[in-house]
Formats: sequence, structure tokens, C-alpha cells
Amino acid sequence: MRRRGERPATEMNEESFLEDRIRALVHGTLSEEDAEQLKREIESDAEASVLLHAYRDVYALTAAFADDVHPSSVSVRDVLPKTRIDALRSRWRSAVAAVLVLGVAALAAWHVRSPGEPELLELAAIPLGDLGVDTAPRTVPAALQWFTPTTTDGVRWMDSLTDALEIAAVVDRPVLLFGGIRGCSYCMWMDANTFGSDAVLGRFAEFVPVRLTAAQLRALAPDERPEMLNTPMREWPIFAVMDSTGRPIANFAGLHSAEQFRERLDDSLIGVENDPISWKTAGDLTNRFLSAEAARADDRFAEAWTLYCGLAVRLERPFAGLGAWGRDVLARDARRRLDEARAAAEPERSRELLDNAARAFAGTPLGDELARVRDSFVDVGAFPELKSAR
Repeated sequence: MRRRGERPATEMNEESFLEDRIRALVHGTLSEEDAEQLKREIESDAEASVLLHAYRDVYALTAAFADDVHPSSVSVRDVLPKTRIDALRSRWRSAVAAVLVLGVAALAAWHVRSPGEPELLELAAIPLGDLGVDTAPRTVPAALQWFTPTTTDGVRWMDSLTDALEIAAVVDRPVLLFGGIRGCSYCMWMDANTFGSDAVLGRFAEFVPVRLTAAQLRALAPDERPEMLNTPMREWPIFAVMDSTGRPIANFAGLHSAEQFRERLDDSLIGVENDPISWKTAGDLTNRFLSAEAARADDRFAEAWTLYCGLAVRLERPFAGLGAWGRDVLARDARRRLDEARAAAEPERSRELLDNAARAFAGTPLGDELARVRDSFVDVGAFPELKSAR
């Protein structure tokens, strides 16, 4: 049954907006075929179901005024361009229903109503205190994605002590420094015999091996040089075992057979307290961290958030720290965008900034909280008061 003044249904087609078809369904002016098709769509579309209930609510609430208020004949197409319909559906469902029942004046009144009392929102993901700094707690060398101390060809010597120390700090292993001179016969003999031994190669997994020439050794800063370089007695090759800070653990020099060299390595590990990460795990976690960093730099925040959170719960402390740090960096970025929206001079600009921020962080708890702030601002007309749940 139609209210007084309601016009007969116009023909519905693919160009008709969902809202107009819902109005026709409630008024009983859809053809039987169109009504059945729309009901099927509503059953599989949560947004359409919400809008249907909103329209029915507004229609029922205004039934008492059916004889006094001329019903709306305006369509959604008459009110807004198609590009704004999705935003309208998500932010003002009841207003959409109102305009379909009462006309454009209802939507205008809804939009320009006076601000209400600000809501109190509790935020758990977005920090509300001091933002701190974004400096990463530790450098993760990109080479760690693929680095292992040995390959099928033998020892994989690094050629930079700085890089070796950085890797050692992440995987919690000592550095093994090999220093030689050009034409060193002992060095060549050990390359051909000692370092090719399976017993020795197996021990190299416990170290980060680095090989420097005499010239490279002399170029090191005094506090970086192995102790034996600071004494007048030298024998080549020289070997120095040091922790990830460069502190010496053991020094030895000269020609060593495979058996002798393995014993030297074993002795150097006595008393070393560490919790090493397997090389495969270190490579995988390094790849995840660098992928998270790339995603963050490219504004793919949902992807970055997932990767950071996955690292943050790892038992490997360096990577757990990096994951927590990256997650906090994203949270601080969301907070800065929230502050920018709060400081905007015009309400429309605040809404725009909040909407952009919610979309940027969509798929994360940060995006959910930004959307809550935006919806509260739109519904109440005043920026909500924020409280930290941390």
C-alpha cells in the first residue's frame, strides 16, 4: 500500500541505484521479478541489509506524518554523483533513508546539524603520549638474507670487518678474522688443505668469517686491529676471534693443520655465552624485516603491519625488537595524522584527513581506530575526546 502522493514505481534497471530499488521494494512498487532479484542481492550484501532496515525504520517513524508531509520523489541520482554514493552509504545510512522518504531537505538538515557533545573514545593501538623517535634499534645488513659461512665451494669469507661485526650482532656469533699477506705460502696451504676439511667447515657455522689483507688490516682504526698487530712479533697468517663489539676473545697465528685449527676454534668458544640464531632463520627473518620496511616506504601499511607483528612475537630477540619498533613507527605515523586532522581549521578538512588516514591504514587496528574517530566526528559533529587504553 502506498502513502498519499506516492508515485507509481518507475522501471528499475541496471542503472538504478540500490537505494532507489530498496525504496520501491518497501513501497511494494517493484515488479515481482525485480523484487525477488533485489531480495537475493540483500541476502548476500550486509551493507544492503543495513540500508533496508534503516529505510524501514525511517519510513515507520514518519508514518504519523504521512498526511502532512509530501513524500519524496527524489532519487539518489538526483542528490549525489555516483562517485560519492559509496561514502554516503558507509557514513550516513540513516540520512540516505531519510532523503528517500522525506526529500533533499532531510539530508541537508542531517549534514548541517549543530555539533553534539564529543564522545569519549578509548584507543589501544594509536599512542596518545610522547611519540618518541623512529630510529631503528639495530642495523640489519641486507647480505644476511643470503649469507652463510660456508658453501659447497668452501668458506665464504666476508671482506669487510664492519659488515661482519654487524652480522655477528644479529646472529649472536663471534667473528673469525683471517689476515694474510700477498704470496703467503702458509695461507695458500691452509686454503688448499685446512679450510677444505669437513671437520673444519662444520665449525665455521659457529662464526662469521672475514678475510683481510695486510693493507686492509693496517687501515683499520687502532681500536679495531687484532692485538697481535700491535706487537713487534708477527707470523702470517694471523687469526683473531672477537665478539660482535670487536672485543678480542682469542688470537693465534701461523700454519695449522685441519686438526689443529679445529682445536683452536673449539678453544676460542669456551666461555662464550651466546644464543645464536640459525643461518636459515636469520636469512628468512631478515627478508621479512626488509620486506616490511619496503612496504612501509611504499605506504602499504597493512602489509607492513602484518610483517612487523609477525616479527614482534618471535623468540629471536633482535628481530622481535625490530618488529616491535616497526609496529610502533606505524602507530606514531597514525597518531601524527590524527593530530593533523584535529588541528585542521575547517570541519570538512578534518573529515577528509580522517577519511584518508583510515583508508591508508585499512586492514590494521590503526585503521579501525581512525575510522572510529572519523565516524564519531561525522555523527556528533565534534572531534571526540581520546583516552589511551594502553
